[in-house]
Parts: sequence; C-alpha cells; structure tokens
Amino acid sequence: MNGIRYLFSIAIMCCSLYAYSQNKVATPSANNAISNAGGAASEVSVNLYTGTANVGIPLLSLPSQSMAIPVSLQYIGGRGIKVQDYSGEAGLGWKLSASSITRIVRGYPDDHVGIYNQTLNYWQLGGYLNGKIGSVNVASYIKNAYNTNTLENMHTMLNLKGTPGDVVPTQYIDSEPDLFQITTPTFSLSFTFDENGNPVFQTLGTNVKITHSNFFPSSSDNSSFKVFDGQGTEYYFGSTASAREMHTTKLNNSNRTYISTWYLDKVINTLTHDTITWQYITGSSVAIDYYSWGANVKIRNSDNAIVDKDTTGLESNTMTIVPKYVSKIESKLGSIEFLYNLPFTRSDFPNYKGLTSVRLKDKSGILNKEFRFVYQNGTRLMLSAIQEVDVKNSTVVPYREFVYHTRSLPARSSYHQDFFGYYRNISSSITLEQVTLNSISYREALSNPDYAKASVLTKVEYPTGLEVAINYEMNQFLSPNSSSNRYGGGLRVQSVSSISQQDTLTTSYSYTFNGESSGRVLSESFDNLGAFNFDAQFTYVKFFSHIPALFHDLNGIFLGYSKVKVVMPTQDYSVHNFSNHDTDLHGNFYRDMVNVRYTGPVTQWSGSSTETIYSSISRANRRGQPLKEESFNKFDRLMSSVEYEYHNTQSNELRSFGVTAYYFGYPQIFRTLYYTRPEFFYLLKKTTKEYVQHNNLPLTTIVNYEYNNYKLRKTSTVNSKGENISNSFYYSSDLSSIPRLETGELSNITSLVNTYHAKDLPVHTISENVTRGTSNESHIIYDAMPRKKKERAYRNNVLKDEVTYEYEAGGHLSSAKEAKSTAVSYAYDSEGRPLAEINHAQALYPSNITVRPTKYYEFFYDGFDGASTTLAYSGKGSKTTPYTVPFVRPNTRSYLIDYRYYQNGKWHYVKKPYTNGLIINEGSHVDQVRVYPEESAITTYTYQSLTGISSETDANGVTVFYEYDGLGRLSLVKDKDGYILKTYCYNYAGQVVNCNPAEVNNPVDPNPPVDPNPPVDPNPSILDIFDSSSGRKMATITSGSTNPNDYSFSSFESATYGNPGSGFEAHNFHFSHTVASVGIDYYHGSQALDIYSPYNGFIGTGNVLDPNKQYICMYWYTPWSAWDDGYIRVKDWFTGQSEFNVFFNEETTVDDFMVYPDGSQGYVYIYDEFGNVAETVPFY
Repeated sequence: MNGIRYLFSIAIMCCSLYAYSQNKVATPSANNAISNAGGAASEVSVNLYTGTANVGIPLLSLPSQSMAIPVSLQYIGGRGIKVQDYSGEAGLGWKLSASSITRIVRGYPDDHVGIYNQTLNYWQLGGYLNGKIGSVNVASYIKNAYNTNTLENMHTMLNLKGTPGDVVPTQYIDSEPDLFQITTPTFSLSFTFDENGNPVFQTLGTNVKITHSNFFPSSSDNSSFKVFDGQGTEYYFGSTASAREMHTTKLNNSNRTYISTWYLDKVINTLTHDTITWQYITGSSVAIDYYSWGANVKIRNSDNAIVDKDTTGLESNTMTIVPKYVSKIESKLGSIEFLYNLPFTRSDFPNYKGLTSVRLKDKSGILNKEFRFVYQNGTRLMLSAIQEVDVKNSTVVPYREFVYHTRSLPARSSYHQDFFGYYRNISSSITLEQVTLNSISYREALSNPDYAKASVLTKVEYPTGLEVAINYEMNQFLSPNSSSNRYGGGLRVQSVSSISQQDTLTTSYSYTFNGESSGRVLSESFDNLGAFNFDAQFTYVKFFSHIPALFHDLNGIFLGYSKVKVVMPTQDYSVHNFSNHDTDLHGNFYRDMVNVRYTGPVTQWSGSSTETIYSSISRANRRGQPLKEESFNKFDRLMSSVEYEYHNTQSNELRSFGVTAYYFGYPQIFRTLYYTRPEFFYLLKKTTKEYVQHNNLPLTTIVNYEYNNYKLRKTSTVNSKGENISNSFYYSSDLSSIPRLETGELSNITSLVNTYHAKDLPVHTISENVTRGTSNESHIIYDAMPRKKKERAYRNNVLKDEVTYEYEAGGHLSSAKEAKSTAVSYAYDSEGRPLAEINHAQALYPSNITVRPTKYYEFFYDGFDGASTTLAYSGKGSKTTPYTVPFVRPNTRSYLIDYRYYQNGKWHYVKKPYTNGLIINEGSHVDQVRVYPEESAITTYTYQSLTGISSETDANGVTVFYEYDGLGRLSLVKDKDGYILKTYCYNYAGQVVNCNPAEVNNPVDPNPPVDPNPPVDPNPSILDIFDSSSGRKMATITSGSTNPNDYSFSSFESATYGNPGSGFEAHNFHFSHTVASVGIDYYHGSQALDIYSPYNGFIGTGNVLDPNKQYICMYWYTPWSAWDDGYIRVKDWFTGQSEFNVFFNEETTVDDFMVYPDGSQGYVYIYDEFGNVAETVPFY
C-alpha cells in the first residue's frame, strides 16, 4: 500500500501549494512527549496482505540543521523464527535500523573476474559484469546471444549437458545479475545492473541516481556507491573500509570472499551543506554454519528397484563474516553512540557482539538520553527488556519488556523443519534418511502451530502497565492443485490485544471465507525436493533438504492474502481486498513469467513457454495493492467503501539479461533465458462511497489519475453533488513545458535537474472547478539551488499574491514576504535552530550595503548563550554590564529595545526607545537583548540541547520557561518570575499517582524585597473594546490608535445576515446586499460566513473612519473550489472611509474580519458557545 500512499501524498503536496501563507519556518514548541512510554498503537501493527506482525520500538532521533536520523529496533520475526535463524547484535528476531546497500549474490559476485579458461575462451567462475566470454563481459554475451539466437555455447558454459547421473547442473559462469537493496532513512528500493554497469530499477521513472567506484569495469575490495535522491540529498555508501562488510562462503563448490554490504557513511544536504556521518567498528570473524542434507538414489527402470543409495547425512556450508557494527552517528548538533560491551560472552556465537546501550549526546559530549538492553543468554541471544536511564538522577527505569513463546527452538543443526525451515514436530524416532526420502510425510506443516511459534514474540509490556499481546496461527493457502486449504510456512496474526487494568481491547483478523483460505502462493513447488534424470536402464534421483528454486518473490513474500476481515473491539469491522499472485489486473496474472523466451529440458534448447519462478526483477510491486476496502458497523450495515483501479505501462527496452538453470519438478531440470522489461504500475482510479444512515444511496466521489513521463499529471474529481474539480501538476523535469515561466527561471531549473538531479521538485499546480468555471494556480520559482525563491498565486489568470523568500548563507529561510503584507523574518543559532521570529523587519542586508555591524539588518537579538558566565535569565549565559549594544539603526524608523538586567538577586525587565550606541548600565549582568522597529512584533527562543525549547519570550516581553526531567519529558512550565504555571507528572505502573507537592506549590516570600526600579508592564492595554449587547471584551489594543472608532471586528459567532442595516455584533460589518447564511466550517470560533454566490460590493465597518489614516482589513477565507487547501489569510490596505470594496468571484467561506489602523497592535478574542474565551487572535 505504500505506493498508493505515495501517489496520494504527491497530490496533496501539490494541491497545498496554493495555501502559500502556510510556507514558513516551523517555530518550536515545548516537548510534551511521554518518552514514548505509551506508544503501543503505533508500535504494533499488522501487514494485512501477508498477515505479518510488525513491531517497531522507537529509541532516539539525532537532529541536524536540516535533517533528523531516527534510530529504532524492528522486529523481523513476525512470520515466525526458522530453525537456522541466528541472533544478530540485538537478539533473535530483532534488527537495529540501519542504512546500507546489501547484495544478494546470484551465481557469483557480479564484480569478480574469475579464472581464464584458454580452451573455451572465457573466464571460468567469472562474475556477471567483470567475467568475460571472448572480448565481452558475460552480461553482454547473454544479451547478444538473445538478439542473434546464438546460444550454442551457453550449455557448455553452464555445464548443462545432462549426461546420465548428472542430475543437477553445475554453473561455471555467473549468468545472473546480483540483486542490490538500498535502505536509507527516507527511502528503499531494489536494483540490478545491466551489461554496461547501469542500474536497472523495477519501476520506470525512478529518479534515484546511482554511481559506483571501483566496481565496474574494474573491480576491487574498495568499491563504493553514491546515491542522489532527486530532492537534493546525497548518500555515500562504503566510502571507507570500515563501512564495507566482507563475507566468505562456498558458491558452486568454490570459496568466494566478496563485499556483502556497503554501509551508509555520509549524508549531505546540498542546499545547506548539512552533513551527517556514520562510523563503524570491525568485529572479530564469525563463522556461521548453514546445514543441509540429501541423498542420491539409483533406480533400475525394469523393476523400480533401488540398486544404489548414498545418503549424504548432515552437511554444512560455512559462511564467514567479518561484521561491521555502527558505533557512532554524528551531526553538528550531537551524536548517537552504540556500545557493544556485553558483560558476558554469547553462548551462541562467542565472537559476535551484542548491543549494550545507545546514547544520545549533545555537541559538547554531555549525555542527553540513554537506553540499555537486557538479554537472556542461551542457545540463542534473546532480548528481554530495554531500560531507559534518567540522566539527572542516574537511575534506570523500565522502557519495554518482551515476552516470547515458551517453546524453545532446537539446535540450528536440527532436521526437524518443515519445507520452509520452521520448527516441525517430527518424532525423535524418525531418522534423517526417512525424512529425506519421505519429505511429504514428515515435513508437511501441521495444524498445531505451537512448534512454528517457538521463540516468537508474543507480548510487549509498557511501563504504564499496558500490555500488547500478539496471538498467532499457521499460514494457510488455497492449493491451486487440489483446491483445498493447505498449511503454508510460518505464522500469521490471529489477534492483537491491548490489555490494561481497566479492560482488554482485542482486534481480530480472519483470512478464511466460506471455508476457503484467501491465501495464494507464487508456486506450490516447495515440496518437490527430488530432481530426476534417466537413461535407458536407470533413473537417477537426487533429494534435497530444501528446494533449489526460489518460491518467493523479490519482496521475500511466498504467501499473500487476497481478502482479510478485521474486527475491531467495538465489533465494527472492515474487509480488505488485495491484488495477489493470481489476480488479473490489466490483462495479466501477476506471476513471474518474466517474458520467457527459451525454456527446455536439460538436454536441449527449446522454444516452449514454461513458467519460471526465478527472475531478475519480479512483479512483486504489483502484489499486495489494495483493491477494495469496505467498512461495516456491528450490525453488518455497510458504512463506506473505497475501490482502486490500476494500470501498467511496460518499457520496450530489454534490460538485465540472465540465464538460469533451475529445478521445476519431475521429470526434468529446466533452464531459462530471461530479461527485465521495466514497468510503470500506477493507480488509475479511486472510488469512495459514503453511505448515509437510513439511505441506501451513497455519496460517491470518483478520482481519476493521469500520468505522463511516469509522474502524476492530473487528478479529476467528480462527486454526487455534481462538482467536477481537476488538479494538474508540473515538475522541475518538465523544463520548458512548465506554465508561467519567467525570465531566467528555465536556466535555474535546468541547473537543478543537471547539477542536483532534482527532477521531482513541484513547480506549478492548476486547480480548476470545472462546474463553476473557476481556476486557482500556484507557481514556485526556484533559485540555482533546490529551494523556493518565490511563490505566486493566481485566481482566474489574475495574479493575486506573491511570496518572496530569502535565505541565509547557510541555506536557512531568512524571510518570507507576501506582496500585500510585511516580511516575516527569522534568526538562527549556530546549530540552525530558530532564535527569533519577527514581522515587519528585514533580516538580510541589501546587497549594496557592505558595512554590516551586526548579522541582521533591521533587528538585533543576543541571548549570550556563548558567554563565559553561566548566570542567565534564560538560555545559558549573560553579559556583564556595562554593555554597549552594537546594533546601528539602518534607517529612519523608530526602534525599541528590551532586555533583562540582574540586580539584588533578581532579573528586571526594561523596554524603551533605542538610540545608536546605547549603553546598558543597570545591574551587574544583562540578558536577552532585543532591538526591533516600533511597529514590529518579535518572539525569541532559547533551548535545552537535543530536548526542546527552554524559554519563549513573546512580542510584549513576557517569558515562559520550560523544564524537563531526566528522561527528556516536559515537567514544569513557569512564568516570567519563575513561578510554576503547570506541572506534568508521569506515573509508571505501580507508582503512586501524585506529583511532588514541593514542586507544585510556589513559595511565598512574607517580606518580598521592594524593587527600586519596578519593571515596565510587558503587556500594557491602551484600549479595551467591548460588545455593547453582551458586555464581552472584543479586543485589547496594546499600541497604536486609542480611538475606538478606528476598529471593527466580526468573528460571525452571533451573526444575522441580510440587507444593509442587519447587525452582526458591536463594531459590526454590513454587506451591501444579501449574501449568505451561517456556515459551520470555521477558521476560529464555531461559525463563519458562507457566501453562496460571487459578491462584488461594499462592506460597511459601522464606524466613521479617519480619511487621513491608512487602515488594514484582515480576514481569512477559503474558496469552495479549493476547500482542502485550508484557510488563507489576506491583508488589504485602504484609506479611511466608512466602507470598503471586497470582491469574491466564487462561492467562498470567510471568517474573522478585522479593521484596524496600520501600525496598531493588539488581540481579538474569540468566544466559545459557553461564553468563554476560546482563542486569542493577534493583529498581523
């Protein structure tokens, strides 16, 4: 389903561009997380298509200036634990989140050269890319052989003569490309290489770019990769030896040492040059044995008597790994350290390390957060608990505890396995020879799932007392051969229960309908473990412990479910249908046919078309896609449904050729020449139906999707109301076809595509309401880097607004300015965190000003966090007095300064007019110095490193402080004088539910000192405006005009509508003709004004305004044609008059009209239905 969500996110992203007022820096807020203590809902989930339990445990996140790297544990044993599975560094079934390029070797490593065979003129044992046949590499030879039908030598090179007794062919050249899997913090995908060393992706239009070094055409153990994501981020893999993991194993009776994994060692944001690095340590060599068994049997044809039998017994193939362990991830803001110093030696693999703890530190090396891991050390290392360290008190508290099925796995060398390698209850009296020669009798999975459940995770326990229990059952599929249900490999989730002291809430999952399992498999050949060959006298049979052919697709999925029913704790339920191995979508069955051209028995080449299971790039991306989702209430009434339709486009280009020899069952071994034809599989149509109670006629919405050049180009939406809305999208790779390009813009976009591989940047969006004949457009203009320079909004081909963006040298947004409004500017600290947000002031100096006394042009802020003294009002430091403010007024505007000074053990606030060279003499220290234009509003922040903001000071100088406990959770909120406003208490299971009274009750000084210099009121009210009918305070004016006739407000909370003279509230507005009625979709409060038809007229303010003053009319609106975009704020200026003109050219909803003199500051109060102040809206 990820692909579908990806398409939807593209549409949402593009459509939201019109809401340009939302594009600004995300100002910080206090961290109020409960340290992930209660995140069960997001940590345990079920993949409905496979029935697999997914468990992810969040640990840490390392922030940087423009990125964040999460670290978590993922449970990968949700399908069950196989007998030969071994424990990694985090315990059996657990995997530490890692970023890498991992190789699955098929044949021999692609980059190996091999040994030259002079007689046959090819490099015997050579790799797909660097092994040669004659003058060309193997990959080119296979492709040429396909194009010219000259395959006469291929059987010799693959040793496919099929002589008597030669049951299984031995391969002497690498005829298949290896499979590579990229995993990063933001995306993952698979690829192979073609004959020229170019990556081949499964999906056309993949804009990821991959380059390699020392891999092809030359090869060494120093190979590395560089990946560009198409969004301006670069990923480096295996740049150093410490980031490359080597494996040694036997491939076709030949030991090979090769790079199995290239680990991520660096990420660079090309916009900000922000860099995050990974470090690794090399562990001791670990030898892991993989066990198999088999038998060779010679049968006389005349009487079927066994004349010779050779049972191989238990054999092992040793893989030697030199493991690499991530030891550190580092950014400019801090680091995450990984420690592996287990206090014991592992019983299973003494040389293999176990993860002991992960630690988050700030850039000074101070510990911010730590998690410790507790294990059961037995025949397999089992993670039993994760503990969290309270860094302030040096105590350890529980974080997660894990419970596993009580049945233990046998030794890894045990032959008590089913066909898939899961634990099977084979009687101890049954010999290995019996199991080998009678596999169906002894290895078929049975209905008793206890053995398959051995050592699987069954419960996660949380410190709050909550438990999440996972109940499993055996996988089943409908056999295509017998039309009966058959047990498949591994487990599926039967139910998930959330257990608390109050109740147990269970969600159950059903996969069987009318007695038939909805499970489908790629191939049922997994139980055919005998290969046959024969001559006139004898039949030669070779038995295997596991099928040599693949029976799963490239996503590792053998069995998927076409239909799943999910019953919620309320007994409401949903039914989900998915595409599967046997689903006919767009004219094909989604099996791995892979364009078979040459297939035949061992002894000949033939043109017969026989299905192969083994492919270079499978159609796995098509399976598991949602086809239909239906929701029912507990009374079986259908409430809603969503249906999906898909389409597929295949490339005519043939890529990534390969030749395989594989077992396909009695009586012969087949070989296949295959190739990859990349495809583009996409969502074509989505139909949503909502069923209204007591009405069988649904409200239907149909969305059609159109694509071009493998990108979403248009969505068309039609609903039951008769509305027809379309959205069209243009991207940076469209170049000259992008509408409304301005001079020089095309060259910038071309540079972005060529230099940064930034092909997917959204540039232009057109939203049209076809029914009403209206259109909205948004257009983003980029500079020479992948960042927005301007954003423009058009309405019916008329430019309505423009936002201009400026950036600091480090790439951070410096200011955003709407054409009809003043700029909003930002200041940052050395770690890239927002320090200040200010309106009506420009951050960057004009280019013609070369003398720049301070960093910012029209404002100044210094919190002295880098000062040597630790005394501070907020933040980490202050400055001793006298202190000369370095800011020089750049223009004739009037400026204010505010600051805090320390005297007599207290901090005092001062706000006054600013003059150049001002010296602060009060007290011994000064902190939080801010200089800004008189009509501006500034908000400033300080931080606790890697945790959250420690203080926020608003435009009136009012500071709120935030404090955190030793687990990084918000614990106290204090006012400007340090008095507690709010306390947060976190109580784990079994703890007393009570906050410490000493922290809650503020001490009262019976003899408070008298301040000789009392602080100025930071929030002065120069005018309060009340509603004459209700008596409510409508607004508070803090600066500007004191004439109440200069102000008019309406939030439409108690409005009546009609002809002139109809009143809304005191200081009301009057529309010049009938317009609308009360609307329930509001921006603030509980009502808004719906305008049903285009309106072009005057709105009266109800007051007589000063004709010599300039006024601002501010309001929020959303056109019905773009309702999902949200409300957009508008500011218009007009000279003093009793009414002003407003034009709405389509149905629109508006809210919160305000009229006030330019330069005034204040707040408007919005009341709820009970008469309480619900929101406070400032003047902008």
